[in-house]
Amino acid sequence: TSSGEGSEFFTDCICVVGYTGPDGAECTACDAGTFKETTGAGACSLCPVGTFKNTTGAGACSACPAWTSSGEGSEFFTDCICVVG
Repeated sequence: TSSGEGSEFFTDCICVVGYTGPDGAECTACDAGTFKETTGAGACSLCPVGTFKNTTGAGACSACPAWTSSGEGSEFFTDCICVVG
């Protein structure tokens, strides 16, 4: 969590990028296959189709290689499979 300069209360703490939870409470790392690009109490989102993320916490979803794709929420590079055609 983090809080702004001069914060006085535990409730001023907010979750950082890659972590989710209510403001002023414990934050939990986003699971593999999910991401969160903003600070605050927002939920983690599934990685979009054609991407994957094999780590927890902060970090962006990585694009699958050319001519491959993956399902939403993919966790592994091996989830990227050849596109028909």
